Amino acid sequence: LIDDLKSQATQVFQIAGGIIGLIASLIMMGMVSRVIADGRRETAVFRAIGATRNDMRVVYLLYTVLLSLIIATTALGIGLGIALWLDMTYADTLTTQMHLTFITAPLEEQLHLIGFWPELLSAAIGLILFSGLVSMLLPLSRNLTRNPIKDMRDE
Repeated sequence: LIDDLKSQATQVFQIAGGIIGLIASLIMMGMVSRVIADGRRETAVFRAIGATRNDMRVVYLLYTVLLSLIIATTALGIGLGIALWLDMTYADTLTTQMHLTFITAPLEEQLHLIGFWPELLSAAIGLILFSGLVSMLLPLSRNLTRNPIKDMRDE
């Protein structure tokens, strides 16, 4: 029964995590694309002083990767903090209830609400990096095809 409950809870948490990850990636896409679109003047200045389009791609690629890694680290830190707090707050009560409900459960067995799943953590980081890179493509291509002199004059 406990294994069945664990598998059902895992499935529910996977679906909820996927939905939250999708919403977070959409928010991040909007944020990264807005930052690059607002950097139109900086792009124009770099291009006016001789930077090539490939140089600008590399600059914004590094910028986006660093921003995505900061977002991933922050999200994982907040998630880990909440999970540890929930585990410290409710694990003892749930362990006692488990032992009262399932008399045959070994007394040394503890119920914990936190576990590490490296595959899922790496998939979350990959999703964040991927959504950051995808969100960079359209505004960057728009910035690079514009005339730098005209952009500087418009600002």
